[in-house]
Amino acid sequence: MGKASYAEIYNMPQAEYLDMFSGVQFTLVVNGIAKSLVGATIEMTIKGLEEQTLSIGNGITVVNAGAGVFNVDAQIITLRPGKYTHEIKFTFAGGIPKTYIEGTWIITR
Repeated sequence: MGKASYAEIYNMPQAEYLDMFSGVQFTLVVNGIAKSLVGATIEMTIKGLEEQTLSIGNGITVVNAGAGVFNVDAQIITLRPGKYTHEIKFTFAGGIPKTYIEGTWIITR
């Protein structure tokens, strides 16, 4: 399980093009305390040869909002093989977005 604090680097597990990715579970931790995701939006932007955005209900699932637990869901990878960067941005009450997780993602053939 990934643990996140201010812009923690997390490199996603390598995935294969047109194959099933098993997903990853995260707990958002800020200043050593799990941050509640109640009412938050989550957006993961993936950039490289192509761009893709995942959000709650579209590739991201909140598992336990009060405990800050969410998944990047299992899914078939449709991004072409290559090296991508990703960032996971959260928007809480007040509308101010904050990127807590970023890193790379290698997609192979």
